[in-house]
Amino acid sequence: MLLTALAVSSPIVAADMFPDSKPSSGREASRSLTDSGQALHGCLTTELRQAEVGAADVRPMSSNRRGAARWLNRHPASAPTGATQVISGVELRISRPVSIRLDALPADDRDARLQAIASGVAEPRRTLSDYGFPTIDVDVLVADLGPTASGYTTRVRNRPVPTIVVSIETPRADLYRATAHQYAHAVVQSLSEDFSPTWGEAFAVWTTMRALRLERAGEYAALDERLQDMHKSLTSNDSTHAVGNAAWLTFLESRWGVAAVRTTVEELARGGDTAAALERGVRRVSPSRLRQAYADFQLWSLFTGERDDSRHLRGASRLATPRFTSTASGLPALSIRRDPGIEPWGGSRILLFEGGGETGGLQIGFEGDFSARWESDLVLTSQAGAIHRVPLTLRDGRVETTVPLDGLAEAVLLVRRIDADDPTPRGYSYSAHREKGYPFELAETSVESIDELGLLVQWETTHEHRLIGFNVLRTRASGGPRVQVNPVWIPALGAAGRGVGYRFLDTEAEPGVRYEYTIQAVTELGLTSHSGGLSGTRN
Repeated sequence: MLLTALAVSSPIVAADMFPDSKPSSGREASRSLTDSGQALHGCLTTELRQAEVGAADVRPMSSNRRGAARWLNRHPASAPTGATQVISGVELRISRPVSIRLDALPADDRDARLQAIASGVAEPRRTLSDYGFPTIDVDVLVADLGPTASGYTTRVRNRPVPTIVVSIETPRADLYRATAHQYAHAVVQSLSEDFSPTWGEAFAVWTTMRALRLERAGEYAALDERLQDMHKSLTSNDSTHAVGNAAWLTFLESRWGVAAVRTTVEELARGGDTAAALERGVRRVSPSRLRQAYADFQLWSLFTGERDDSRHLRGASRLATPRFTSTASGLPALSIRRDPGIEPWGGSRILLFEGGGETGGLQIGFEGDFSARWESDLVLTSQAGAIHRVPLTLRDGRVETTVPLDGLAEAVLLVRRIDADDPTPRGYSYSAHREKGYPFELAETSVESIDELGLLVQWETTHEHRLIGFNVLRTRASGGPRVQVNPVWIPALGAAGRGVGYRFLDTEAEPGVRYEYTIQAVTELGLTSHSGGLSGTRN
């Protein structure tokens, strides 16, 4: 397959505005950006867009790097074209130096490279169109950006469509992904010329991972890093976290479907405050607010890697097992502002307890910086593997609560900031210790056969803490399921320092059968604690 040579004269280029930092080639310009370590997976689009938009709240660029960025933004208009070729309905414009290099390759290698680039436009165009995103035309330039950059997307003056520049130095196996990544950038740029560069990168990563079903995509490592740095703001313009914000889009898709990703992208394209745009994106697909969605996102981020239960984030098993911001090495535990400060729409996860076979209660205290707005949940995992999420009610950023240790395998405290006015990271303190006898202690228990009426189960408490009621659980001593025999809760009538006696007649107990009974206490939070076993036989 021969490339058609074109004799194209280079247009006159305006005088360089940055004579002291003028790169001499695409390789040199790309190296100026990638040597800083800021380019994300070889994609230069975020850096170029930040230089183009000139936002005040992004990391400043040096004059050399800004000059390199502007050179690359102008390059597609001035690059001499050596050949053009249409593959899969996509026209590829090949720079003159690259055309010469391709002609020197074996035909199958050359064709495979160009096919990968063309497919990287054609296939995501179809997929994203199916998901309701706009179908757009793009100008594709195959150029030499050196080995450290895979490509970028830009808007060239006097060209009606975005231009995708793909580096021929990209390994052949990665050309498809690199081009698809840039096509996603082109889609959001077509929605708004001022689309957030960092959220454009997040969408491009989501596209390569989800829309193209690249299940083993290398981008998972970036999501891992982002999920480990949950204290960083979801709304930050820090480009080092941009790729990882694809985790938010993955959550939206897992929670509400692809429509939630589309509505979020559409709202981000409207511009303005990022948190407000994310709020609108969520509200268009659900009755939830952003604060509720972020609470779910924080919870779901717990169940990745070895903790994946196949019910939360899509692809969670391929993500790393989450690290905790801090871990209580034993009880009692006290941490006074030791953890990293939390930015707005950021959070922390704290492992308070891990073990089994404990009795009593786990008393937990939390206090956040008074100048921020806080929310918090407890995530309790039983020894049987059941997971219970307990929303905590904070007053002035503080809360204190107690949960039963009976049957508890793990207790994790989730903390998050939900204010957006102050970008300053804010700290917090927490404590945890055992509370003996929580939520109740028994003085006496008995099971007595009452003539032909049934078995009378009796118990007397010495004290009760924040209980709403009791249940009587029964099982056959020979084995079998444990069932609740009382149809409704038996109201708890005791208090701290004051016990009460209770009776329950089990009329359904069969004569001659030995039964085991357990008294189950239910706390105000809906958590349970159990007594030791009681046994009896009906006459």
